[in-house]
Amino acid sequence: MRKTQMWIGTSLLVASLILFTTACQKAGTEESLALSEASLPREQAEPLKVREIIVGPQMTSALPPPMGPNDPIEVLLRTTGTASAADLSVTLISLADGSVAASQSIQIDANAPEEQKIRFERDLPWNTGRHLIEVMLDGALAAHQELDIYSEEAVLPQE
Repeated sequence: MRKTQMWIGTSLLVASLILFTTACQKAGTEESLALSEASLPREQAEPLKVREIIVGPQMTSALPPPMGPNDPIEVLLRTTGTASAADLSVTLISLADGSVAASQSIQIDANAPEEQKIRFERDLPWNTGRHLIEVMLDGALAAHQELDIYSEEAVLPQE
């Protein structure tokens, strides 16, 4: 019985020493990490983001004007951020059937202008109805806006 108690006491002492040593090593590592992080510059690149999406020839933030089936579709994107680069894609999707009516991709970086202009044109008229302009940055949805394309008669001013 006495040997068992002695063995348990020795085992507890060894386990305590191991835990204490491990805790001291972790504390030293955390301290050195904190010191190395403090010496790093605070400014890090801010990811590029789409701040605003504007559709239409007037390029105002008001609702897009009525678009006709033969009108080019102009999209102005205002971005912010200081990241080195990002892939920007703009897709025009017909909400009637989910088909992609047009798509363009460009690469932008921190040195690029804050405004990116995309223009969609096609030889055939656009399908009338509601469309979605979807903006993706590096494969992630960054912005979207709906757009209605009306028949030519509905867009032309009545005399």
